Amino acid sequence: MGKLIAVVSGKGGVGKTTVSGGVAGALAEKKRSVLLVDGDLALGNLDLTLGLEGAAIYDLMDAIGGVCPLSDAVRRISTEYPLWFLPISLAKEEQPGGLRAVPPILRLLANRFDYVVV
Repeated sequence: MGKLIAVVSGKGGVGKTTVSGGVAGALAEKKRSVLLVDGDLALGNLDLTLGLEGAAIYDLMDAIGGVCPLSDAVRRISTEYPLWFLPISLAKEEQPGGLRAVPPILRLLANRFDYVVV
């Protein structure tokens, strides 16, 4: 089973996005398979940092809601390194209770990747 790494803070602007992207990139450079998850429901901007603005069509909440399979929400972002990206939400209205499904899905994904960085 892979490892889950959470980069969290109650305060904005402290570098969570920068740190999580840097950790994920460093692990991927070491040929570890890494899933980078943007866990910010309201103001997620990891796609901007990665240069993927508008590239994500589906997100984790779409997979939870049955709109798409989970594999369609996970996007490979590097051909050189084993690095993937998954937004939790693309800033749309969430289904009540949908967030309860996130931790078990992250644990499931940790079985498929060496690291899941949220």
